[in-house]
Amino acid sequence: MSRRAGLLALAGLLALPGTATGQAPRPPRDEPPSLRVRGDGNELVALRRAPVPYATLEQLSGEIARALPARARAMRLTRAEPPELIDYVLCVTSEGALVVGQQRHRFDFIERRFVFDRGEIARGYSPLERPGPWVWLLDVALAREHPLTLQLRAEQAGWPVDSVTIDPARQP
Repeated sequence: MSRRAGLLALAGLLALPGTATGQAPRPPRDEPPSLRVRGDGNELVALRRAPVPYATLEQLSGEIARALPARARAMRLTRAEPPELIDYVLCVTSEGALVVGQQRHRFDFIERRFVFDRGEIARGYSPLERPGPWVWLLDVALAREHPLTLQLRAEQAGWPVDSVTIDPARQP
């Protein structure tokens, strides 16, 4: 092969997406990795495939009072007034109850950043009566005039639940 043909082949390889850095090309996605809903200046961002890092109420209650890593949260609600971040973390008990913990971060105007304020268990939900993996309906107060209901579905039947799929609930 001539030097020119070799350079052309190399240039062609570098033009392919992902091959120049050694990464595989990204597969096309049918839906975005997160769900975004806005209302009255507030925004909820929920992972479509969200982690369930806790399998017992004891685990969740023991850790919710301190700041958790971002990988633990399933959803984040950003409030405009007053400026506040609310991170939601999930626990599914062996009985199928979905327990939602929330961690609040307030805006510190002196430091000009959000700081962890407190964590608490917000509420619990029983699964809907239907065959297959557990399903829950979760109400989120997006804004005063914008109630929001999300459907969370366990990705596998049985316990422990490692992750859930989050979608907007179908309205009748």
